[in-house]
Amino acid sequence: MKTLLPLIIVLFLNHPLLAQSWQSVYESNTGYYRLASTENGNVFAYKPDTLLMSTSDGDSATWTFLPTPHVVVNAYFYAFKNTLFILDATPYTASYQPIGLYRSDDFGNSWQSCNGGLGSGWQDGLNLSYLGDSSYMLIMKGTGVYYSINNALTWHKSTGVISGLCFARAGQNTIAAGSNFLFLSTNNGATFNKLSIPTQNNGITRIYSLNDSTVMLYNSVWAGGMHFITDTINRKDAAMKGIDSGQHCGQFTKSPIQNTYYMATFPEGNIYGGGDLYFSVDDGDNWVKCDTGLPAKPSIPVYSPNTILVTTKNYVYVSLNNGNIYRSTIRNTSIKKVKKQWTISAYPNPANEYIDVALPNDLKNAVITILDLKGAVLQEQTVITPVSHINISGLIPGSYVVRVSNINELAFSRFIKY
Repeated sequence: MKTLLPLIIVLFLNHPLLAQSWQSVYESNTGYYRLASTENGNVFAYKPDTLLMSTSDGDSATWTFLPTPHVVVNAYFYAFKNTLFILDATPYTASYQPIGLYRSDDFGNSWQSCNGGLGSGWQDGLNLSYLGDSSYMLIMKGTGVYYSINNALTWHKSTGVISGLCFARAGQNTIAAGSNFLFLSTNNGATFNKLSIPTQNNGITRIYSLNDSTVMLYNSVWAGGMHFITDTINRKDAAMKGIDSGQHCGQFTKSPIQNTYYMATFPEGNIYGGGDLYFSVDDGDNWVKCDTGLPAKPSIPVYSPNTILVTTKNYVYVSLNNGNIYRSTIRNTSIKKVKKQWTISAYPNPANEYIDVALPNDLKNAVITILDLKGAVLQEQTVITPVSHINISGLIPGSYVVRVSNINELAFSRFIKY
């Protein structure tokens, strides 16, 4: 007798499939772009010596070439409000001195240096963070951490904090996350003190301010995970369910929609290999693939920030190592909240000829869809009774996805056919 296993799924209210399919909006075949968008809705794609802008949500054939500061190999690209920044990340050598930080206040048409106060001895840039209002934090290899309170025009040296960090504002405080520890500043980043709560793992690559008391840390690469820190003392870790075995956390971004995130993974032992693209709408506890329309196992750069973007108009963009830029076919604007987790019984699991899926009594006008792991629809049937009897005898042995959906709700889980 086979064991009856519960099938745990999450129902998402007002969820329009959240970028489940993609379309190519720019093709170059010459390496990935860093992506950004400004408050006015323009979309930008940057790599050294190339800057593209679209004023039409990135539609094909609407990209305009703009001038850029000269960078030899590598640079980070940011958009905060309606200001663009390029931070030279080209390694310092005897023959090349990185140009530092440049800004554009006219949507990339002209650029000005904003290295005032950095002094001498700095090498390549490591990170630029916007804290809100007129406050920024900057990390320069060789000289450390700087803060600005005048919109990144001039810089002052921070004390009490080490390099290799990312920053976010929590209320009136500035939180810095680094290897194994958090740091707190109460004076706009001028001085920091180490907090007692550990971040546990190396590799913190993102930190987001969620409200005046809570920040979220994202831990990439081998020790991937999401950690929520409240009042600088309490820590909660996301469950991170639904990610395929052997895949590790790579690129990551937070959507403007509450509780919603996108993440690209990479296979174990190969940070340059293809992985999968996932989304979560419940603060990282459960993840679902959303890569229909992308090349098989898309290669999204692991160590290159800003290759996944959610714009101010709520389209989602990804830039792949093959040089192409893809945009979601729908906007992810309809999510309001996540219901409590429902426990739905599917039995037997594994199964050979039939599975029975027991649904909540209040789930109305729903359709059960069976998909393969590439997202192809294999069969569908309407929910008529609380327990649906589904014939799977025509499926070949393997793993499959069950999707339960109606106009307002969407749920995913898996079963095994033997």
